[in-house]
Amino acid sequence: MQQQGREGVAEQVSGVMLDVRLRQKLIEEAHEIVGATDRESLIEELADVQEVIIALAKHHKIQSSEFECVRKKKLLESGGFTKGHLYTYDVASSS
Repeated sequence: MQQQGREGVAEQVSGVMLDVRLRQKLIEEAHEIVGATDRESLIEELADVQEVIIALAKHHKIQSSEFECVRKKKLLESGGFTKGHLYTYDVASSS
């Protein structure tokens, strides 16, 4: 980050706090995807999201093959997003 001229504070966390921070970081990185204005910045932000997902899975001792299996199952059951079909629902009504 310092090489990029960005300022921030580095800290090392573990346990529950690591879980909380990784989840927060995932949301932060997803918001940065929304703001990506060109292909290169989109690639950068997608890589950041993927890195956080990998760290979160590792923290919970989840193998990538486990969530890939679930992803493929859901793809077969519900379809994917590559054709532009998006289903949205009211989160408040689903609780």
